[in-house]
Amino acid sequence: MFFTKALRSTATIAMNHATQTTTKTAVRSGRRVGEAWAVTEARRLGPTILMYGTFIVSVLGWPFLVRKADMDIGIHGMKQ
Repeated sequence: MFFTKALRSTATIAMNHATQTTTKTAVRSGRRVGEAWAVTEARRLGPTILMYGTFIVSVLGWPFLVRKADMDIGIHGMKQ
């Protein structure tokens, strides 16, 4: 009998606390504290993606630059 009353009392206290905590959390989460996660990640990854893109374009693009330069001046700098 004591255990039943103690369990009911404990359950009531726990439910009241859970209700209060949930309400406070819901109210606080309604307003934004910091900036959005996507914006933070974009700022963090932006320079890395830009450097990676520059590297790939330069590694894969230099033969086209050489071909364009060769069409303008010919082989060994002599006009054809």
